[in-house]
Amino acid sequence: MITTPKICPECDHEFKGNGWDGIDAHWRAKHEDIMPYEDAWPLIEAGSYRRRTRQPKEDFNQAAYRTVQKLTQGK
Repeated sequence: MITTPKICPECDHEFKGNGWDGIDAHWRAKHEDIMPYEDAWPLIEAGSYRRRTRQPKEDFNQAAYRTVQKLTQGK
């Protein structure tokens, strides 16, 4: 019998071995800041967890420009 590997719905990490073995440790180490494992697991198990929408990272030059603007404007 071939089984489909289990994939973390937040980061696409593939769990090796038996089903969801290790999801608790993985979630607590990598995604606890998003949602506590105790809240996430029932959603993951049911297949209804939806990945958070990520904010695009600010370009380094944009961040530097914004910082210079704040410093020169006294804010």
